[in-house]
Amino acid sequence: MTDTLGLLLTVAVTAANIDDRDAAAGLPMRLRRLHRDITLVWADGGYTGFLVGYCRDKLALTLERRRTRGNIVWA
Repeated sequence: MTDTLGLLLTVAVTAANIDDRDAAAGLPMRLRRLHRDITLVWADGGYTGFLVGYCRDKLALTLERRRTRGNIVWA
């Protein structure tokens, strides 16, 4: 995860056969632990469903879906 300037906030390295959505499950928890002041996370369309509710209910984070072009999130 990066901030709006592209600076690294937290990272996960996984095997190539792990889906991004599955690997992302632990990142919001790490983000919350390291950066308590962050309340809003933007993600592309792949990170919806279970992760949205989990972030809201368990971590007090708002996960919003944003349109993307490639790997760039456009607000």
